Amino acid sequence: MQNNKVLKEFLEYENNPDTNYKAIISKVKEKKNMKKKILNIAAVVLIIIVIGVVTPTVYAQITWNKEFKEYQNRDKVSGWGTVNEAIDDGYEENINMDYIYKDGIGIKIDSLMITDDYYQMNINIKLNDNTIVNPEMFTYGYAIYDEDKNVYTVSERVHWGDNNKSSQYYKKFYKEIGVKYDKSNVFDNCLSDTTGTKTISATKENIISQLSMSSYKGFPKSKKIYIRIFDLGYSYIEKDNENNKVIGNIQVSDAEWDLEINVPARFYERDITELKLSEEVPNIKLIKAEISETGLIINADIDGLADLIMSGKDMETQEFNDVKNNAIFVSDGDGEKYIPLSMSTIENNVMTMKFDLGKKKLANKLYLNVNINDESYKIELIKK
Repeated sequence: MQNNKVLKEFLEYENNPDTNYKAIISKVKEKKNMKKKILNIAAVVLIIIVIGVVTPTVYAQITWNKEFKEYQNRDKVSGWGTVNEAIDDGYEENINMDYIYKDGIGIKIDSLMITDDYYQMNINIKLNDNTIVNPEMFTYGYAIYDEDKNVYTVSERVHWGDNNKSSQYYKKFYKEIGVKYDKSNVFDNCLSDTTGTKTISATKENIISQLSMSSYKGFPKSKKIYIRIFDLGYSYIEKDNENNKVIGNIQVSDAEWDLEINVPARFYERDITELKLSEEVPNIKLIKAEISETGLIINADIDGLADLIMSGKDMETQEFNDVKNNAIFVSDGDGEKYIPLSMSTIENNVMTMKFDLGKKKLANKLYLNVNINDESYKIELIKK
């Protein structure tokens, strides 16, 4: 009976399930000659055995097909934007876009910036009067790609306390746009190495967040950018009247906003300038120094730097920041100091560092400053 139940459940996924099921089962009940009956019974048993063996695979595929069909039929709305005017020294572009509404919620892109190694956009979300939301905790899932199916990033919203919540959006997203992926490393397709959002302003009516990402592999010179925003909501942890921890999830909307932006020419016609040290220094091996419109990336093997970073685990945060920011920084001809926005190890003792300065600073000279193990260096960074 169990095998027949499994078989019937499998057949329910096919066309005319009742007819199919009855047709197979009737083979056992037919009162014809014994030889044919035995053959029919054997055939049914064989089918049941085969189905029984592959049931986990079959059901996994059936479930996946159903989920993908539901995903394709999801509630979504589309919109597009064009460049309005340049801001912030011409590095960032305002986007002329109206709010795109769904479920009474409007979403638009306010600004965009793309360099070889950095991507940033401001996302403006207008909530309706009936939406109950904690604006400080509010977040969303997002996926970004271009006209050549280069995937910048895919990020799902975390649902605290809901271990069964796994929409596998990335898997459906890849299939929908026609991108193959490695099941053992589903995020290997993503160009971004780091990605995240931070709130710029938040009220009960309006939330503006900044979505940013960086890439050591580099972003392509895309002419169109597609942004998907979905699963608006937030999770929370609080105490009840008996001081027990309560974990909950609030979904503001399960709709999806699909937005398209025509990228300004200055972004896809961009280029980078390679730099080098004006002189060799025994304790510093510069692997790469590249400056774009908005950022300077330095990869270097500097004696003692990795050990200094590791020692930070025993320091207070402020103390560690003071030590780190004095150990290595970039300065310009006016003496202005630029500390690393981020630092991480990429291999052995090689560190990669990002500094918030652009090509315009080259007109005023740039210097790499290193102060480690009682050794101090100030070396000019010049064009290769």
